[in-house]
Amino acid sequence: MFITRRTMASGGGTSGTDWVVQVGAGGPRVPFAETGYSYTGGSSTFSGSGIATVTGIGGGGGFHDASNVYRGGASGGRNNNNLSAEWNGSLGKISSGSVGGGGGGDGAAGGASSTDSNAGAGGAGTASSITGSSITYGAGGGGGTNIGSAGNGGTGNGGSGGGPDTGDLPTAPTANRGGGGSGSRTGESSIRSNGASGVIVISYDTSDASDAGLTISGGSSATSGDNTIHTFTSSGALNVQGTTGSEIAVTILAVGAGGGGGGGGGGGGQVTSTTRTLSI
Repeated sequence: MFITRRTMASGGGTSGTDWVVQVGAGGPRVPFAETGYSYTGGSSTFSGSGIATVTGIGGGGGFHDASNVYRGGASGGRNNNNLSAEWNGSLGKISSGSVGGGGGGDGAAGGASSTDSNAGAGGAGTASSITGSSITYGAGGGGGTNIGSAGNGGTGNGGSGGGPDTGDLPTAPTANRGGGGSGSRTGESSIRSNGASGVIVISYDTSDASDAGLTISGGSSATSGDNTIHTFTSSGALNVQGTTGSEIAVTILAVGAGGGGGGGGGGGGQVTSTTRTLSI
């Protein structure tokens, strides 16, 4: 990735710097008889001059092949769908019907399915109050099933799976919260959902920016209490302008996109929260 640092004006000792924001796209729904490895959500990153890159890794796609027992996708950053990894999607079941496992969430593993009964629920996501309100991100998607009941999406708006009847349609995860896509009954690959896109949120003390003489722009900006918040639901840049040598501490939330739904639910994106100091 190329990082841009540019001087906006040389006179008066002022400059401006762009920090690059990349928002991950949701993984596409998984076709019939395919594994979820190629249907992962995209990673969301915040990078630029003088800082270590902040990354939220995308979740894995749900599986739609019998050899992998219709298991749910792993949550972002959990060892690339390794079956022994923490917060993995659960295995489905194959008996008189096909029952999908729940996708792993950032906060919990996908729920187990039961033979000839219910599909697995998606694992819970992780809550953050960086916007001023508590929002849960990175939940797993619920598994689909040909029998019994479909799995619910994980807490934090993962997609809910589709059931055996034509009216039991899956529901898509909430956009820009990194939820895993919903699973659906075997053979109905057209009705399951993509994973939800990710998001980048940046927050800083409003008075700190004012005292330092900084002008900061990019994304959708709002205030909450003492803080200014910039939310990026698509890729772009955070631009900071002011006197050369000025700096400001920011908190960054990076949420990877959810994996696509298969027979099992898609995995939720990784939720990363950390601080960086931006200097111009």
